[in-house]
Amino acid sequence: MHSDVYNFILEDLLDHERTAARDFRLVCENLPRLVEPLLESSAVAVQLTKKLKELRDAQAKFLEELSSIENASQLAQRLLCVTHNVLPIYTSLLEQYPIYIAALDQLSKNNLEFRSAISKLEESGQCYIAFNWILLKILHRLIAWRPVRQILWVP
Repeated sequence: MHSDVYNFILEDLLDHERTAARDFRLVCENLPRLVEPLLESSAVAVQLTKKLKELRDAQAKFLEELSSIENASQLAQRLLCVTHNVLPIYTSLLEQYPIYIAALDQLSKNNLEFRSAISKLEESGQCYIAFNWILLKILHRLIAWRPVRQILWVP
């Protein structure tokens, strides 16, 4: 019975992390390219990109570990470890996120080239929802982990 629960949670978490990997890849590959022509006026966007790359790297490592788990009962230990490692990054990101989102919004309003590039990206096959929503989904991962932790550690 416990094995089935662990396997179900592992598969659900793997799906969730694969989606997160796609979101991180989309943002981390495209945001620097979109902001590059505006580097002088968009230091905030450069900071956002740096923090997101840190999270992307941590998330990629976690996804790799999850994919290689042979015994699903190891999941709680791995989840606790990754949470411990990424929490400071998320905390820092969360504190600055309103500033980052506002800066990107302002950039979009004031810079036609940036706005056009974002629109083009959103209309491409890469974006499945608006770019700002993808940025918000990245933070939502913290909320989504809470139920998993509760399921794993309830006796």
